[in-house]
Amino acid sequence: MKQYLKTILSEHINSRPEYLVEMFKQLYFETAIEYKERMNSKEAAYYLGLSVKTLDNLCCQREIGYYRVGKHREFSLQNLKEYRNRKEKYFGKLGI
Repeated sequence: MKQYLKTILSEHINSRPEYLVEMFKQLYFETAIEYKERMNSKEAAYYLGLSVKTLDNLCCQREIGYYRVGKHREFSLQNLKEYRNRKEKYFGKLGI
């Protein structure tokens, strides 16, 4: 089974090299966010699992702190983590 998957993946990558490039771009985008001090709206929305419009609404309601850089907003990773922790809910095990 493992060899079969290797063969299929290898054939797919060889026939479509742009697929591999796109895969690395996505992987970089997902992991690089955690190492940035500040993020733009798109990155911050992705980090929080929200749409950019919802993030914009939260900013207007002063729920999330941000920096204004020209016409754009930048968000510190610390502010985003604090917001996420405030909104986090824990569901414990049911005692049956």
